[in-house]
Amino acid sequence: MDMIINAYVMMWKNYANFSGKTNIPGFWWAILADLVIGWVLGFIPFVGTVYALAVIIPTIAIAVRRMHDAGLHWALLFLNCIPILGQIACVILLCQPSKNPNVIDIDSL
Repeated sequence: MDMIINAYVMMWKNYANFSGKTNIPGFWWAILADLVIGWVLGFIPFVGTVYALAVIIPTIAIAVRRMHDAGLHWALLFLNCIPILGQIACVILLCQPSKNPNVIDIDSL
């Protein structure tokens, strides 16, 4: 549970940092926490909408850092614009292993 909270807090601490790297567990734990919180807050009409808008930039930033960690170009995130197949391809790309696991990532600091 501590890992999930730490990953989520790090996502918000680096909310506008589009450089650096985020490892696989840090990315997926933060996304999981974001989905759960968004789902719970979604039952409160105005609060859910505000949260959904507030989390756009941090989610994009952590995805860009994850792509950097996998050695991929951030522009591949635009595959999400292609219905179904593009989204599946983007998830597969985000699951790729780290290109250089010996480099210190930004979320571990």
